[in-house]
Amino acid sequence: MKSFFSKNQIQLIAMGASTGGTEALLSILEKLPADLPPIVITQHMPPVFTQMYAERLDKFCQMEVREGKNQDRLYPGLCLVAPGGLQMQVVRDSQGLKVECKEGEKVSGHCPSIDYLFLPSPENVETMPSESFLPAWERMVQTDFLPCTKRGPLPWDRISKVP
Repeated sequence: MKSFFSKNQIQLIAMGASTGGTEALLSILEKLPADLPPIVITQHMPPVFTQMYAERLDKFCQMEVREGKNQDRLYPGLCLVAPGGLQMQVVRDSQGLKVECKEGEKVSGHCPSIDYLFLPSPENVETMPSESFLPAWERMVQTDFLPCTKRGPLPWDRISKVP
C-alpha cells in the first residue's frame, strides 16, 4: 500500500456498508496500517450498536477507530464510524477536514446513510477522492452506488492499484 496512499494523492478514504457488511469492513480495516489518511465509515446500524461496533474495530485495527462525534477533526490514523441515528458528512473549513453529525431524515431508508456521506455539498466534492462500497444486496448497487457516478468518473484506476 506504499505509493497508493501518498499524502498528495489521497486526503480521505470513505467507506460504506449495509447491515451485512460489518465483517467485510473488519476484514479490510484490520489489514490497514496506522499511518493512512483518515477514514470515515457509514455502516447501516441503529443507535448504540455503532459505538459497540467502533469499539470492536478499534481492538483489531492498527488505526484509532471510534464512533464519530459532531465536529470531530479528521487526521491520519483516525477512522470514524457514523453514529447510529445521525447523518454524518465530511466538511472542509480553514483548519482542514471535520465531520458533521446531525439528526436528519432517513436517506434511502437509512440513518446513518451511505448516500448522505457520499453525496457531499458541491463545495466539498474534492474531499471525497476515493470511494469504496461494500453492498450487501443488488438494490444497494442500483440505488446507492449509481447516484455517485453522476458526479463524474469514479477513480477505479487508483482503487484497482491497492494490493
